[in-house]
Amino acid sequence: MNLFKVLSSGDKGFQEEHASALLLWLLNPYMEHGLSFAFLREFLREIADKPNSNLCQMSSQTRLDLKTLIAVLRPRLRSAASDSAKVQTDLEHNVTLGFLDVLVCINGKLNLVIENKIRASCAQDAAQLAKQYQGIKQSKDYGANPTIMVFLVPSQGAVVDKANGVSFHSYILEEYQSLQTIQPDDKIIMSWQASEIYPSLHQVISAVLEAEKEGRIEPVPEYTRHTLKALRCFVADSFRGYEFERVRSAAGLNPMTEEILDPDLLLQRDEGFVGVQHGISGLLGSIMLKTIARSYQFTRQNMELKKNWIPIGRFKALVKWARNTQAPLDIRSLFHRDDKKLSLASDTIHWLSCQNVVPPFLVGIKGGSGSLGQMTSEDIEGTKWKIGGPENDDGQRNWISSSKFRELYERIIPETDRG
Repeated sequence: MNLFKVLSSGDKGFQEEHASALLLWLLNPYMEHGLSFAFLREFLREIADKPNSNLCQMSSQTRLDLKTLIAVLRPRLRSAASDSAKVQTDLEHNVTLGFLDVLVCINGKLNLVIENKIRASCAQDAAQLAKQYQGIKQSKDYGANPTIMVFLVPSQGAVVDKANGVSFHSYILEEYQSLQTIQPDDKIIMSWQASEIYPSLHQVISAVLEAEKEGRIEPVPEYTRHTLKALRCFVADSFRGYEFERVRSAAGLNPMTEEILDPDLLLQRDEGFVGVQHGISGLLGSIMLKTIARSYQFTRQNMELKKNWIPIGRFKALVKWARNTQAPLDIRSLFHRDDKKLSLASDTIHWLSCQNVVPPFLVGIKGGSGSLGQMTSEDIEGTKWKIGGPENDDGQRNWISSSKFRELYERIIPETDRG
């Protein structure tokens, strides 16, 4: 039996906050799991022993400090001993610029800050890790301590780079690379799943189980041993539950919907997805017609590949702009990070071309402006057009500027027929 897989089979699945709480439970040597310092030791050893890679360039001094700490992380019958280890832990620790998923402070001298992502799509704020680092360094209680920022992320969807090893999903890389630490602080990227190149939590679990099997640590309670084995399988399977077919509710709501929220409440959310009919194009159309809905479906589930669901970051950018269309709209907020194109109706593109959009966008048409000029008004209005950013520019062979599209659109479509 794998209880993790069972719990992940509900509509809401397995959440990041569940993973963070479980991880902190294992890292805290004073909890009832019976592992004492064993899990924390193996976690630090996995970080300290893994050689540097293209993404992880930990200093030799940090590695030495970690190994020194590992040596004193052991239970003491007489807690008054001068070298007794003291560990403080906190879950969702509040700092100036946000919350830290997991905070472990060892002997009041080292902060271990863990930002946990179980899905790449949840890395929606490229500056989140940097803001957390800034927050911990401003902390009255912990700011003076050396800090290791650990970005614990999934390796599914990673790209194999033959020259440099595994490269994580672009969302993950963007957030990790935005973090710049200052000595003696350090940062490291860690995979949930097994990895030969990067530290991995899968390996930490395996090391604990192997050490107990070989008698290098004290016997582990049977329930804890089973929990570790179940967790290792669950992690290796990317936190998936049992497959089942989701059924749309009688009320017309997606079964993954967790809340119905108005735009003001959605602007306060940092992670999740918003359900909008026809997705980004539908939201743009409602902004154009000034008919933004009073409420939207919201979920923290991974809806990255689902139609009509918009990441909260993109939704917020558009809603904020809708409230002040005189402000510039960053065209990049319309695109999925991995696909810098979007299909829109001609009237929406015409309206968008009249707004303050930066940088200027392009409209895709095979044959360029010459082909567009030969089309009838029915052809233009009946076509879904792709728009893209400047990186799609091919010298007007298949992409034309938004200003050129607007010029030809207004020449062909009578003003009375425009949306």
